Amino acid sequence: MKDDLNWAAAQNNLGNVLSKIGERESDPKRLNEAVAAMRATLEKRPRHKVPLDWASSQNNLGLALYALSEREPGGEHLAQAEAAYRLALEEYTRQKTPVEWAMVENNLGNTLVTFGIQLNDKARINQAADAFRAALEVRTRDTFPVSWATSRLNLGNALSGIARFDMGTGTLEEAAAAYDDALTVFTRQRFPMDWASAQNNLGSIYQTLGQRTRDAARLEQSAAAFQAARQVYVRRKFPLDWAMSYYNLGNTLQLLGGVTDKPELQRGDRRLPRRIARVQTRHQPAAMGAEPGRPRLDAALVEHE
Repeated sequence: MKDDLNWAAAQNNLGNVLSKIGERESDPKRLNEAVAAMRATLEKRPRHKVPLDWASSQNNLGLALYALSEREPGGEHLAQAEAAYRLALEEYTRQKTPVEWAMVENNLGNTLVTFGIQLNDKARINQAADAFRAALEVRTRDTFPVSWATSRLNLGNALSGIARFDMGTGTLEEAAAAYDDALTVFTRQRFPMDWASAQNNLGSIYQTLGQRTRDAARLEQSAAAFQAARQVYVRRKFPLDWAMSYYNLGNTLQLLGGVTDKPELQRGDRRLPRRIARVQTRHQPAAMGAEPGRPRLDAALVEHE
């Protein structure tokens, strides 16, 4: 039994390494290998013998499946990731393991947001928001500031998705507040990519608010947020993110031109379509428009004895 558990621990760690490499290199082959390693781990980690290790590997399996779903689109990987997280939560309870419980709630929320948007399923996205709010009951700013900011950013993504289903402004305002909170921790100096992602997402929220209310001030806030994101999303290093933020900024300026009767803003940058097209011929198409941004997920890398 001990040899099996040692082998399983090595497989678990191998799976985590393969998952990291697969994400960094956007390599589905590595991610499939990570999934296989996690499944092999679970065969040698019986739940009744090592329940917390079993839950840890279920969480890591969910992470690998979620990453794979981004490279191999379709609902199957997301459905399996959701199932893995829900199994992990059967052992990671708030009473016994509050930190791990909050971590998995956060990861489950990200899967539900992505799945809900794919299926145009408001109920799933609402479940995601509930999962992030649950995580935030443990992840307080004073105790876990980075984890708190992570779940606030992810809650903003869920609320952005929910706002697609109504024409009001309340959910959008709540999303903006969530992104603003995240930005108090995710500074450009310490977390440049998270800062840029939150700025881009905030820009999208203000864009929608400005469009719905014809409020020039909101549109100016949107433009400022997209401009901020572009300080990190430089074309040479992050061509797809650069194209997305450039496109979003152009849309905001056109909307602002219509609200303020400034035709020069409505015309925008005539070079924009050509610039984006050049980027897209060399890379996978960028996600354009006011889409929920990158989620932050948490891996359970620590082995429980």
